[in-house]
Amino acid sequence: MNDFNKKDFIDFIMNNKVVGFKDPPTTLNSGRKSSWYANWRNVSEDVFLLDELTDYILAFTRSLGLEPDTFHGVREGATKLGIITQYKWAKQSQIYVPGSHSLSMGRGKYKDHGDQKDRYFLGIPKNKTIVLEDVTTTSLSLLEEVVKVKETGEADIIAALSLTNRLESTPVLGADSKESWDKFTEVFEKLKGEEFSYNGNMSVEQAFAKLGIPFYALSTAREVLPEAFRRLKPNDNILRELKKQLDNPILSLVSYSELIGQNEFIQEKHTVFGSS
Repeated sequence: MNDFNKKDFIDFIMNNKVVGFKDPPTTLNSGRKSSWYANWRNVSEDVFLLDELTDYILAFTRSLGLEPDTFHGVREGATKLGIITQYKWAKQSQIYVPGSHSLSMGRGKYKDHGDQKDRYFLGIPKNKTIVLEDVTTTSLSLLEEVVKVKETGEADIIAALSLTNRLESTPVLGADSKESWDKFTEVFEKLKGEEFSYNGNMSVEQAFAKLGIPFYALSTAREVLPEAFRRLKPNDNILRELKKQLDNPILSLVSYSELIGQNEFIQEKHTVFGSS
């Protein structure tokens, strides 16, 4: 696979049941409730599918004109993703010799002894590095990994890539838990090097831009949801709940009204309950 094809990638997502709906709403790792999910676990547990997925990542990387030395996956959900992507990238590179490419992996549990730079890693990311995440909501886990990668002093992070960006805001005080707000603020301000530099309610792209790190997503909620409506035909209760969630301008960056007109099914259902 040489060229990244967005339509093919969305088909890959839907054919492998990565995106779907939940009734009642599920609780995300961020603590927020959602009537739709993006879960890459089925793909990451299958060798053939993970091989396909990493080809998409490599094609997407090339389409951006990026030339990393290391791909590193956020522990533990994207660990396998990072390892296989890096292995294939190294094998395809012009220079593939001993010492040419690091194979990094984050430790699931912090090691409290030994060399400081090895305490969070089994093999550290080196030189120009892309950090990989599977699903991005507030981006807290992605930023926490960026902190650890930077602390090694060996990596220059040239981009962060997410397989699916849910297009939600970073933590918002009052709308999210204080714990979520405090954790994100601590990590963001540590990376920024400035106190009181986080004031909340940014997109993930805006947050990373403020930190000087380009952020890219292979797919977004705006792209996958219309196709999910068409194929899965969620019931009226799911649509009502989803409308409330997406039309919350504080947390959601994609609105339900944006999706109307993109899909005949949602147009028909919209006439059923209107703006309820």
